[in-house]
Amino acid sequence: MPWPLKDGGAIAMYQLSSGLLQQNCRLTLAIPITDKHDVKMEELPDKIRASCDIYTTRINTRITLAGAFFNLFSSKPYYISRYNKKKFKDLLTRILTENRFDIIIFESLKVSPFLRLVRKMSNARIFLRSHNVEHLIWKRMAGHSSGLKKLYLKILSSRLEKYELETIPQFDGLISISPSDLTFFRARNINTPAISIPAGLDLEKYPFQPEKAEKNTIFHIGALDWLSNLEAVKWFLEKVWPEIFEKLPHFQFFIAGRNTPEEIKKLTIPNVFILGEVENAIAFMQSRQIMIVPLLSGSGLKIKIVEGMALGKIIISTTVGAEGTGAVHQRNILIANTPEEFVNVFKWISEHPEEAGKIGFEARQHALQHFDNRMLMGKLMQFFTEQTPIQAVNNFS
Repeated sequence: MPWPLKDGGAIAMYQLSSGLLQQNCRLTLAIPITDKHDVKMEELPDKIRASCDIYTTRINTRITLAGAFFNLFSSKPYYISRYNKKKFKDLLTRILTENRFDIIIFESLKVSPFLRLVRKMSNARIFLRSHNVEHLIWKRMAGHSSGLKKLYLKILSSRLEKYELETIPQFDGLISISPSDLTFFRARNINTPAISIPAGLDLEKYPFQPEKAEKNTIFHIGALDWLSNLEAVKWFLEKVWPEIFEKLPHFQFFIAGRNTPEEIKKLTIPNVFILGEVENAIAFMQSRQIMIVPLLSGSGLKIKIVEGMALGKIIISTTVGAEGTGAVHQRNILIANTPEEFVNVFKWISEHPEEAGKIGFEARQHALQHFDNRMLMGKLMQFFTEQTPIQAVNNFS
């Protein structure tokens, strides 16, 4: 679902749809409505509603203990099986019966179970747009877990790895949001025609206004119903923040994110402010000075980092968090992977504010050069033209 623009996946899907419309493509959107992305048609942007043929159906993808347990006796990963619903299959059947397409894009591995149906009903070229190396997220999370949770995540990641590496070659092409993810797939002998096209932004909506940022303010923004984000925030609060507060008590830390769990809301920590979902994410980011992305697990390009770079924020990230951005430590980002490294970076920012500001400026320049959505969509259209044995490439699903 390319709306509302409150998580990285929705932003990536919206920018793809918007960008293809700018390239004069005719779009049909097949959208599963879920509890996480529960939006009414009238809430979609006018540009999308007016320019696309939109089909929707509601499906239940809720994670349950029973579902997770019984999936242990299935060959399909629970991550995938939750989306394999008859209602969505029926919707796709209807769409493919009524329409002809040149190109069909599967947004993420989640909807890959419908590939066989689409192959049967359409002669279109079919591409997978991969947002992450899906199994790597769970594998990394297992590495930071213990007990039964660790065992379950290892089983999940192992199944998902087998499924992912067997499924991607069945597509006619792969669009990887992160170049590091594409390198990962190539190293595992996936030779499907592929290109790395990051999720771009309409950069004019991200003005560079560093004077609006309150000094000595730190922020994290990201949906906290996503386990990788929640894990990162907990780790930072437990392992990093106490030392920062002790040695650098002038810093304040603001945590924003939709679906903030009660366990985080109830925390009472000096100089830490739990805001929950903010009304205007761009305005919130503009008002703070330093962005942190302390991810321990995850994969793919983190859209919030791209937004932070576009706004010229001073960004401190783990190596995992910065994957796919092409950013360089001490040039346009600051990398820290341990509590000690985070503390040292904050000390450096306090002692060298002008140099830290230059890193934010260079982050903005990096975003202008690499994440302009119109430029990226031009590259994507060229890739489609090269991979599609037809003269006109303009009818998409």
